[in-house]
Amino acid sequence: MSLQPEPDPIEDVPADSGPVAGVPVEQTSSPTVAGGRWFGRPAVDAFGNAVRSEWTKLWTVRSTYWTLTAAFVITIGLAALVCAMTAREHGDIGGEPAAMSLTGIFMAQIAVGVLGVLVISSEYGSGMIRTTFAAVPDRLVVLAAKAVIFAFVVTVGSFVACLAAFVLGQWLLSPTGRQASLGDAGMIRIILGATAYLTLIGLIALGLGGLIRHTAGALGVLFGLMVVLQIVTQFFPVDLQERVVPYLPGTMAVSIITVSPPSMSLSAGASVAVLGVYAVVALLLAFWSMVLRDA
Repeated sequence: MSLQPEPDPIEDVPADSGPVAGVPVEQTSSPTVAGGRWFGRPAVDAFGNAVRSEWTKLWTVRSTYWTLTAAFVITIGLAALVCAMTAREHGDIGGEPAAMSLTGIFMAQIAVGVLGVLVISSEYGSGMIRTTFAAVPDRLVVLAAKAVIFAFVVTVGSFVACLAAFVLGQWLLSPTGRQASLGDAGMIRIILGATAYLTLIGLIALGLGGLIRHTAGALGVLFGLMVVLQIVTQFFPVDLQERVVPYLPGTMAVSIITVSPPSMSLSAGASVAVLGVYAVVALLLAFWSMVLRDA
């Protein structure tokens, strides 16, 4: 009995027996993930998919509607209340008319801050963040998509609310004869500045939510920075106040919504820039936490 050589299982495989005839297997394989980065798929597609996912998630929770509605109502409602009461006095309005119309942002920032924290801390609390990271392993893409969607929604909503508050407030102040109009110098800057302020406060809250990962803890830190620290600094020595107070969010808000900022404050442009730095630092800390800590 003669012994025939065993056929080589690799050599005898037909060239067209792969997933697609005539195409090497590696060219038809699915995208792989290595080191948290996507390969085999354009980065812009991965980011676009993440953005669409975050848009859907944002609008499928009731907290989005409640917090945005609260911010909208507070911004316009306080403008109407303050300006109507001032007009009823028929005296000196005691401040810049534009600033009176936008006093609502000091309360609206709380609602925006709550939403910013919940955008990310709620996923950590429910454990859904694991599903998010499984779908999009690149955590920088996840955070960037959340920040982009959140900033877009808050910017649009804040601009509409601030514009409506300004128009309504000045109409209510018209009996005093000291109302402002959109055509006056600095009015557009003030409305855009108030919009930027609310958006940046929200991004700071988003960063704190990603860093702390606990809703109550993140909100405690946020409110401490926005409210408690502003009160505590009133007990500082005057020379220390002059160095610290201009860099507090509340002080910068006053600078942003006034034509002539108070003496112990930065300019409106510098205030927005500093808030932008705060937001970037908060988001970078959130990314650091995402990379170095397990979900």
